[in-house]
Amino acid sequence: AVRARRLRNRHAARGGRRRARTAPRTPRAPAVDTPPRDTPPQDARWQDAPPRDGEPPSPGPGSEVASVDAALAAHHEALRRLSRDPAAQASEALQAELDLAVLWTAWRAGSSDAAALGERFTATHVRAGDLLAIAWMVRAEIADAAQLPDEALAAFRFGMNRIGEPIYAYALWRAADVQRARGDEVAARESWLAVERASCPAGAPEIVRVLGYQAVAALGHEVREGPDGILRPETCPLREADAGWRPPE
Repeated sequence: AVRARRLRNRHAARGGRRRARTAPRTPRAPAVDTPPRDTPPQDARWQDAPPRDGEPPSPGPGSEVASVDAALAAHHEALRRLSRDPAAQASEALQAELDLAVLWTAWRAGSSDAAALGERFTATHVRAGDLLAIAWMVRAEIADAAQLPDEALAAFRFGMNRIGEPIYAYALWRAADVQRARGDEVAARESWLAVERASCPAGAPEIVRVLGYQAVAALGHEVREGPDGILRPETCPLREADAGWRPPE
């Protein structure tokens, strides 16, 4: 009886150990060192130094300024790489694209560096074509946000010289807003009328027609349907619209 009792106890002990070995293990979350909220993160990517090769820039959590700093750091690192690559040095277009990208990022994030970046772009990339026109429009928007109407209108004037392109109507339309804000209703009316005329041609892009409708609303005008079924401002002569009328240069 004693021997049988010992055998039963030994068998029970073995079964318990076997069940303990086969029982599923509960995964544990990895330990994470969370810095105090009142201290900046210590990761090197969040400092002023540019990111390391092969490592994308990482903005600080919830910080638009950190994202702009990261974009600027990545941009400067890309320029340094270009300076070491003879083949890339010959590509002015590539550098213009990089500069415009960082200018756009800084402007949209409200960075204080945006105005200086815009001035540098327009002074450096004078042969950048459409990119130069976009940069001038960005400079105009920055000046308007800073309540500098003279500088804004001077920058928009660059786009006004590109007659026949969508940026021409956009520059006029935004210039009208700046002129009205400064109390120059006569100049604003002339700009809106020019936007209306820019939307008259038969081949006008859709975005130009939309700006034309905005000008119609601002001026209190009406639209009418032409023989081609397109709505145009009532100031557009039908015969000229049918012939592909262009605003006088």
